[in-house]
Formats: sequence, C-alpha cells, structure tokens
Amino acid sequence: MFQYSRCLVFALLLVISGCAYGKYFPKPGDQFLTHPFGMDIYNKSGIDFGTKDWERIFPVVGDAYIDLLGCVGKIGWPVEEGIKNTSIIILPPEPIEGKPVTVGAFVYPGFLFVREDFFYISLIRHEWLHVYLFLSGERSGGDPEHKDLIFTRCPVAPGY
Repeated sequence: MFQYSRCLVFALLLVISGCAYGKYFPKPGDQFLTHPFGMDIYNKSGIDFGTKDWERIFPVVGDAYIDLLGCVGKIGWPVEEGIKNTSIIILPPEPIEGKPVTVGAFVYPGFLFVREDFFYISLIRHEWLHVYLFLSGERSGGDPEHKDLIFTRCPVAPGY
C-alpha cells in the first residue's frame, strides 16, 4: 500500500512540476542496489557501477544515516520508515538542470538526488534532515530555508 501511494504522489507531483526533473527519476532497467538499512540506491550517473563503486557508496550511506541519528536522536517508526523508503538517486557529476551550478543534491518526496561528485556523508545527512523535518511535521516542507537550528548543529562539511 505504501509503495502504491508513493507512486501516486510521485506521479501527481511530476505532472504539477511540469516534469522538470523527470529525466532524473529511476526507470525500469536502471542499475540499483538496496542498502542493508533498506534504502534503494539508483545509479543515474551515466557510468555503470562495478563492485568497487558500490563498496564505496554503501559505507557513505550507512555513515550518513548514523550521523543523522546523531543529529536528531531516536527517530520514531513512521518517520524512520519514511527515511529508509526515500530512494537515493546518484546523478552525473554535472550541474543539475533547473538548479544553481553549486547545488549538489536536493530532495523530492520519496527521493534524494545527489550528484556523484557531491556524494559524501554530510551532504546526504543534510538532505535526510530535510526529509526528517518534513516527515516528523517539525517544519513545513522540510525547511528549505534552513531555519531550524538542526542545520547549524549538523552542518555540511564538503568532502565529509
């Protein structure tokens, strides 16, 4: 049921958004693996990932999730499940269409998009903070303006 409602919300948002990010969403046949914590990770980078690539990616995702828990403390079941059901989409190392050139990641309901060249722990944790704030109801829309003090306590540290 959750998967069906997630797809319905995705389809509705895609229509509303004018399909601006449509090329970034996973499609049947895209390369992906599921992290042991439960997150689907899709490779949309344009380069086939081998075992060494996935061995680099999985620890980053795991460490980012552990960092997230360190920032927010214990997460209740529905919010934790929502975060784990947020698919991670790895994008090519190039500017994201419709975003400033310096943007390396963004979230869209049910998805966390991150450029391959920005794939590091603190940025993924930062995007999950938006998801957490949205799902927990603590901040409307996940706090895109970064007003919550959690962003000060848990800043992005490029390269980490």
